[in-house]
Amino acid sequence: MERDLLSICKAGKLDELKVVLDSKENNEIIKNVNYSISKGRAESINLINFVLDASNDPSDKSIQRCTDIIIGIIKILQKNEINSANALEIIRLLLTKLKDVQPKCLGQLATFYVESVKNGSITGCRSGELLPQILSLIDSIDVIPKGDSLIIGSEYKSQVINSICSNRWPPSIIIHMAHLFCDIPLTLEELKFVIEKVLRLFPEIELADQPAAVFQLLLLSAKGHKKLVLKGICQHYTAQDDINRPHGVMIDSEDLISNKTCLKTLRQIEGTVVLHIMQAIEQDQKLGSTLIDNMKVLRQSNASKVLSPFNLALLLSISELHYFEEQVYEFIKSTVLKCFQDEERQRQSLWVRECFPAGTKTLDLVLETVEHSSCDWDQVTQGLVKLGFKLIDSFGPKPVFGVLPDNDLKQDSLSPSQQACQLGQRLLLKTFKVHHVFRDDILNTLFGELMKPTSPVTQYLELLSDIVTSSPQLLLESTNKVCILFEKLDTMNPKSAERLLSALQPLLKLSPFLKDTLILNLRKAMFSRPLDSRKIGALGFLMILKHFRVVGALPSSQISQPISLSQIQADVHSSYSPASNEALCLEIIGNLSRCLTQHADVRLNIYQGLCEVLHRNSELMNPVLDLLFFQLKKYYEFNEDVKPPLRLEPCIITHGDKVYLAEPLAHLVGCAQQCLRKSQDIQSQKKSTETEDDDQDGCEETFQKLQNLLVTLTKRVIEAEMEDFELDKSADFSLATGVGVKNNINAILLLGLYEVLMEFTFEMGKYSIESCKEVLQLFTKHVQLSTVVKEKSAASSGKKNKTSTTKTPNSLIALKAVEKFLTVIICDERPELEENGIDQLIQNKDFLTYILSIAVQKLGQVASKGTCEGETQSKEKLLKVCFNIGRLLYISYIDNQQKGDSTDQKDRKLNSQILEGLNLVIEMACKNGQNAVLQCLSSLEKETEMKERLRTSQKNEKIHNHIKKFQRLVVTILNENKDSQNLKEVFTLFSIIAHLVHHLPSHGEEYQQTFNWLQKVATEHPIDDAATCRHLISLMLQLSKQTKSLPQILLSLCQDIHSQLGDIDQDCEVEQNTHFAVTKANICPISGILTLTLTYLEADLDDIDSVIKCHKANMLAANTCVEEETATQVETMDRSICIRLGLLINSFIELTHSAVTTSPCIHAMLKTVTKLFNVLTSLTKHYISLYTNKAGHLGSRFEKLVRLVSQQLTPQTYNMIIYVQLLESDVSEESEKKGKKKNTAHQKGIIKAMKQGKMVPSLICTIELLEKFLIQLSKKSKVNLAENFKRSTSRDFRINTETVHTAVEQGISDDSETEENNSKEPEENEVQESNDDEDDDDDEENKRPVEEEKSEHQPPQKKKKTTRNI
Repeated sequence: MERDLLSICKAGKLDELKVVLDSKENNEIIKNVNYSISKGRAESINLINFVLDASNDPSDKSIQRCTDIIIGIIKILQKNEINSANALEIIRLLLTKLKDVQPKCLGQLATFYVESVKNGSITGCRSGELLPQILSLIDSIDVIPKGDSLIIGSEYKSQVINSICSNRWPPSIIIHMAHLFCDIPLTLEELKFVIEKVLRLFPEIELADQPAAVFQLLLLSAKGHKKLVLKGICQHYTAQDDINRPHGVMIDSEDLISNKTCLKTLRQIEGTVVLHIMQAIEQDQKLGSTLIDNMKVLRQSNASKVLSPFNLALLLSISELHYFEEQVYEFIKSTVLKCFQDEERQRQSLWVRECFPAGTKTLDLVLETVEHSSCDWDQVTQGLVKLGFKLIDSFGPKPVFGVLPDNDLKQDSLSPSQQACQLGQRLLLKTFKVHHVFRDDILNTLFGELMKPTSPVTQYLELLSDIVTSSPQLLLESTNKVCILFEKLDTMNPKSAERLLSALQPLLKLSPFLKDTLILNLRKAMFSRPLDSRKIGALGFLMILKHFRVVGALPSSQISQPISLSQIQADVHSSYSPASNEALCLEIIGNLSRCLTQHADVRLNIYQGLCEVLHRNSELMNPVLDLLFFQLKKYYEFNEDVKPPLRLEPCIITHGDKVYLAEPLAHLVGCAQQCLRKSQDIQSQKKSTETEDDDQDGCEETFQKLQNLLVTLTKRVIEAEMEDFELDKSADFSLATGVGVKNNINAILLLGLYEVLMEFTFEMGKYSIESCKEVLQLFTKHVQLSTVVKEKSAASSGKKNKTSTTKTPNSLIALKAVEKFLTVIICDERPELEENGIDQLIQNKDFLTYILSIAVQKLGQVASKGTCEGETQSKEKLLKVCFNIGRLLYISYIDNQQKGDSTDQKDRKLNSQILEGLNLVIEMACKNGQNAVLQCLSSLEKETEMKERLRTSQKNEKIHNHIKKFQRLVVTILNENKDSQNLKEVFTLFSIIAHLVHHLPSHGEEYQQTFNWLQKVATEHPIDDAATCRHLISLMLQLSKQTKSLPQILLSLCQDIHSQLGDIDQDCEVEQNTHFAVTKANICPISGILTLTLTYLEADLDDIDSVIKCHKANMLAANTCVEEETATQVETMDRSICIRLGLLINSFIELTHSAVTTSPCIHAMLKTVTKLFNVLTSLTKHYISLYTNKAGHLGSRFEKLVRLVSQQLTPQTYNMIIYVQLLESDVSEESEKKGKKKNTAHQKGIIKAMKQGKMVPSLICTIELLEKFLIQLSKKSKVNLAENFKRSTSRDFRINTETVHTAVEQGISDDSETEENNSKEPEENEVQESNDDEDDDDDEENKRPVEEEKSEHQPPQKKKKTTRNI
């Protein structure tokens, strides 16, 4: 039969073929056609063509034959038993012939494909290419037979698609099916159904096939639902990042093998997916806009998800497209800032953490992206570099009035903006290490920013320092760029240049070429005209002297020999050359000696740096001493009969009326005595090690000369009087005249001289009686001169009791010397000498007070800046000295407390200074982390070192034990007699407790005990000091944010404020009882407590508003989920928000009843109440959006909340507005009576707040907006939420209707009494006039100015007073 069919087909006899086909069974025909195809005969294509042409009749038999033939061919194609060329020809033929088949045949073919999907027979072969054509033809047909009825073609197509997508797809055909649907015409609902099907099966696809699936999804997104596609892809890979995050980046670990997950492969697949999406966005910009919009929606619910590695990589990849560049970076920067703000909010509030637990830190997420980018994410790395610099530039330190703030703080103390800047630094550092290709780009941009003369470069210097510290060898590859930076060194700010040199210092030892270049540029800068350049030159040379150590002593004779760089050029290129270091250091010291003729600032830098040079490079002792001795001889008077011993005239330069300091003489003497004492230590060490030195005699000679000079100078200064230095007690010390400026400079030089000589005498005298006596004599001179300067400066500042504008200069006594003074005086540690003068120092309380003031000054510098002026120690040694001082202060304070009560003002001042210093020590310890805190507390316990590493529980216990010690000190003071109480000490003790408690875990028992103790103190002890009361309340509120007690404490405070201020209704009496003893008006001004309470109320409202926004975004994002667990979580969240708001509303109800009179408090209260109504409006909008998106419904808690607002808060808010406006009218009337000149500042403040603040209209607007949205919500929820709200459109809250009715009734009764003696006719006229008067009164009522409303508010009859219980 096959031959018959082929012969007929060759002859082209179509009619004869139809007759033959009609006479045969379909099975026989199909068998012959399939046999011809399977044999691969060339005539098979022609046979199929003619058979299908002969089977396109509308008869049922012909339709069935056509259907069976095509299905048979498809089955053969599905088996992949024929070669691909024949299969392709057959597919092309069938695609052509499908256009001519009958609709019923198309329907049967579609049904066959549905059955193939159901039974799993469909594969990824080419036979599936017929399905798009079949469904397209069905969609174009008006009606198609289905069983015994007809159905619209498009509807039949929808049913087929629904059937296909409803069946299970094997993972092997998912991509193939997605590809087929790309060619099928789909409606938006059908397209959504298909996309959701593919996304749901996406995790089942093999990892290597996922990029292909993403490609097909992107093709489908061209038809619509771009947001759905991008959201699904991002969610999948973000989930993969979260799952694999605990494994880190260890590719070959056993855990990864057991989990059958290769992270490296996953990262490479993610990179390919990102590339596919980026290319798709290049073709369709709407896809990129959709991606950004999708990320913005995601940021509202969970901002950290936006910064997950995949999402961040996707954003950075599209930032390479110019159209999206600026938009993407601005979005990422704002997201980073929001993430840090959310982390800060979670860290500060327990309630926020309960609502939204903290996830992965933002810093870790972004750095994780850098790690992933090493897996061939080339399209992302450039974006990472740009992002790092943009973060630094946007959130770096900004100058305030031209001065950059000091930001030497630890991670926990940084603000969100500072953390964002630090993130940029860490991001660039990580990228610099991982991607060697982009190192040049990072360094070029970094050096370009450093060379900008006007921009602040602190953050870039920190980045450069990190790069040099972590990988100096990598930076050596860019030596030419560093040399260019050295050439621009003299154009920088001196502080920035010093930091730059410190950052690049490790490179100088690795690269002699860099060292040569730097020295040449420093020499040029040292003798250039600009002052800043000369400072930079001096600082640079001092830095070289500190770090290029000399081996072996230098002969003093060499310092005077000129040595040039050309003489040491040959040696400087060796790996290490002691001879070259010696020559280099000698040349630098010679240059520095010539710089001692320059400006005073340059000299000051040299004096402050030489002592540190000697500490670091002890072999330079002899040249340094020679240099200082030579400089000191210029001002020392060797003739002992001549007074004074020092010539101050050369230290001052006069240009016309202007006077300048030329020589910081006190710093010169201070540097000389410090270097002298250091040299003594060096010599003693050499003698103990018995090292021989050829130049020892010359060194000892210089040492002895300088020591004799300083000893003689001390004695002669003690003998000299103020007048010998041309400083008379009646001299002019004002800064307005040249003479006064000169006298001030002389006085400052002399005061500094007294201080450095005190330190020298005390250190070199070994506590002898004579040395201690000389110290006290110098102290007496110091007190005498400082008293005169203070009195004269205060007198010259003006006649209106103005304070002196002269700033107290920083003390020149070193911090180490202060420690020794305190050790001797407080601990009474006497040396092993028969006679010593320590008793003299101990007995002089004024001297102890003076030393304590210096200690507080120095500790304050360390606490605020992290360093101390004039100190040469490292940070670790500096902290250790501070901790030792803290131990001494603690011991002294405990001893003073044990001695009993003291009413002496000097003792009180002394104790206050001691506690202030101890507070600064603990503050700086807390800023440096928990380890520093434990080290500090160990020093208080006289433990020099921590014996072993403590467990976390032991650390908390140690901190809590010290907190309890300070608590006992507080209770001891509060239990003393009022005459002997020093409440300033209580204030400082509270500050110490506040510093320590922040290093306890907020969920621990120790934290809760501290908080309970604070509550107990505030409740039981009436502290008669306003500042201490406010500090206690502030600390209590601050700690309560980490507990569940904050709303209740705020409510108690508001009730106390109400009881102390009284009610706005004068007929309502309020009980005077308070919850806290410190909130009574006779102890602490209520205005301060009110301001503090409003601050925390506003902060809590911000937290609630943030939680509402996140909750709303989460609900809208998960509106398709109807799981029981999700519904329970939503209900719990709604309940928590409503309860929190309800507690705050009760607090505001108390505040709106309070009779507040001060202007700032009124303004703050109106502002906070406005914010409350805004938050309520935000919550109402949230419920409206739930109903709009069918994502949820409101609960009973919200109904109760609305009822509370409508019945108690809103009416009382209107009463408060009336009260405030009446208060304003009272002020206006009073000012008119007394005149404008007699108007008080308080009254002016109220007028300014009411007229310029415009808070009342804003508050009214927010109330009406709330009512508007409640009405909308009532319509959607079918619950009447606005039934208890009073309509306020008539603005009737400005008129007290009860007062108006009472006045009208009283006027009518008075008229009726006068009418009895008149005739009826006048009576009628009188009644008519009375009615007219009433109408006129009503008209005037609406036009009455604000200042007349007080009379309306006061009722004519005295009502019975009621008592309001709090």
